[in-house]
Amino acid sequence: MFLAIDHDHFSAQALSAYDPTLRGHAFVVVRQSTDSHKCTVQACSSKAQHLGIRRGQPVQMVLQKHPRVEIVTRDDLIEETAREELGWIAEHYTPEFDVTEFGRCLLNLSGTPVAENDVENVAGRIRDDISTKIGLCDNAIGIASSRLIASMLAKLARPCDTRVCIPGSESETLAALGADMLPGVSGQVRERIRQYGIKRIGQIQHLGKNALIARLGGEGERLFSLSIGVDAKQKIEKKKTIEAETILDRDINNEKVLRQHVRYTADKLAHELTRASVWASRVTFILTYTDNRRTQKTSVFTSPTNEWDAITDRALGLFGDLYQRRVAIKSIRLVVRQLHQDTNQIDLFESAQKKRQRTIGHVMTKIRDRLGFDAVMPAANYVSTEPSAQTSESPPAELIDHLDLFDEGHGYQR
Repeated sequence: MFLAIDHDHFSAQALSAYDPTLRGHAFVVVRQSTDSHKCTVQACSSKAQHLGIRRGQPVQMVLQKHPRVEIVTRDDLIEETAREELGWIAEHYTPEFDVTEFGRCLLNLSGTPVAENDVENVAGRIRDDISTKIGLCDNAIGIASSRLIASMLAKLARPCDTRVCIPGSESETLAALGADMLPGVSGQVRERIRQYGIKRIGQIQHLGKNALIARLGGEGERLFSLSIGVDAKQKIEKKKTIEAETILDRDINNEKVLRQHVRYTADKLAHELTRASVWASRVTFILTYTDNRRTQKTSVFTSPTNEWDAITDRALGLFGDLYQRRVAIKSIRLVVRQLHQDTNQIDLFESAQKKRQRTIGHVMTKIRDRLGFDAVMPAANYVSTEPSAQTSESPPAELIDHLDLFDEGHGYQR
């Protein structure tokens, strides 16, 4: 069973979700300079759509008719953040999912605990998650046993409806849809279909495979396959991620002790990245509280890295942004989704200190591979595992004071 999510005017929805100054305003999103006569509308806010503005209209024409409509440049970083957040939500329901450039999601629910008679409830939960956690309000959902049909139904469900194809009714569902909805068909074939007077997919089904091949050649065979719901696209692959998580042996609400655990988790993540010979371009920090509520934030590195000090500094910064002492912390998790292959090239302008740190890092990786991760670690990462009679609000002062004397890059505990 596949579940497709379509976000119409994704660029505008993402801007509204992450920029509070644009919420509730009529604005359009553009890519080019507004001074160009070729500049057209790429996406519209809901209020702009209510004014009759549509995608593809020239911006100059829009401004003449609606001078108060705001023109906003497309923000790639905001859209990338929204796509990553969509991926996080999809991962809660299935390990096999895909998120495209314009926020279209496809989830493979096959093999998951979701029963066929419960998919509409799951669709409702996913829609609520996207609306409350990200702020994308127009979520059209299509559900079918075929990824092709699910994606087509999601488009029909715009802006915020749910369409379901009952298993066994795929052929009838497709037959009623417009022929122009079939994806991956060349413009030349679309024109031929129009000339033949074909308006519905059902008409393509009735023509048959041989007749379509005789008239359209090799593309006729593909057209017939699409008309019966056969999608030649490859299977959705599980996303490759590298993560490190520290589950605390007791609930802690002391910032100084938690920072030690953050350093320890960042060290584990850097170790896994080094072992896999990959770099991280961004890292997501996730805090889970004892009441099972979760908060997270993503940060982008200036350049891809797998260095312990860079990852630790970024993790501590994210921890400072997220930690609110609301309730005690249950676990700390760092995740890297976008992986870059390590080129193993050495910086010609590398300082002596950087070279020393890199050498120490390689030696530590070799020792840990042989003896285990905890065989050697920076002293600032060391957290006592001995039980303490003190509360989580009052950790052992001797340990903290002692660790403060260490330089994080040079002291090691063996």
